[in-house]
Amino acid sequence: MPVQRFMDALSTGWVAALWGTAYYLYRISKGEHFKGNLFLIHAFLSFFIGWFVGEFIPEEIKYKYWIVAMAGFFALEIIKILERKLPLLFDKYVDQWIT
Repeated sequence: MPVQRFMDALSTGWVAALWGTAYYLYRISKGEHFKGNLFLIHAFLSFFIGWFVGEFIPEEIKYKYWIVAMAGFFALEIIKILERKLPLLFDKYVDQWIT
């Protein structure tokens, strides 16, 4: 059972990493300069976000891998949103709990 769970996580992560790589190459085709370290970071973040999203979606869902692929494709955008919104939400709710 643990091996099957690991293989499921690996497959969802790889799907997301491939689509994340596609998004990075799309940005390159639009005029950005290729940087190897950013390419690897983007592939890793896409893998991680795809794995994370895939953990919450049951295998029975027909479009699980499409959802994971889109999470990988938009991984950098998801990170940008989290960087902007999480500190604000964290401050808002922590201030409420403390006071």
